[in-house]
Amino acid sequence: MRGLLALAAASVVVRAIFDAGGGVRVASLVLRQLRYGRPRAHPPEQSRLYARGRHRLETHLGGRPDGRRVVVALSVEGHPSSAVYRVGESDPWHDFERQAGLVGAAWGPCRSVSAGL
Repeated sequence: MRGLLALAAASVVVRAIFDAGGGVRVASLVLRQLRYGRPRAHPPEQSRLYARGRHRLETHLGGRPDGRRVVVALSVEGHPSSAVYRVGESDPWHDFERQAGLVGAAWGPCRSVSAGL
């Protein structure tokens, strides 16, 4: 009896999906998973471009040989200055923003310095 109820419930769900035009979406999702596999977690971003007023910084997340995480900040305006910030493992970008005084500053992924924010 339970099997018959499960089959009836499944058929009602399938009918509702196909009546609402969701059949194409479901088929697309199934084909995408078969072709590309399950979605993977994206690696954490390793570079950011920050801007506060006219000052822009290119920043890179890295590590030291002893395992500590650091953020290296370089000026984009051509100033020959750079800085290294020791950051925590759990939330390195927030630690960097707090130390550098950039909390609330505009930022974006740093793919190309010439792209801007």
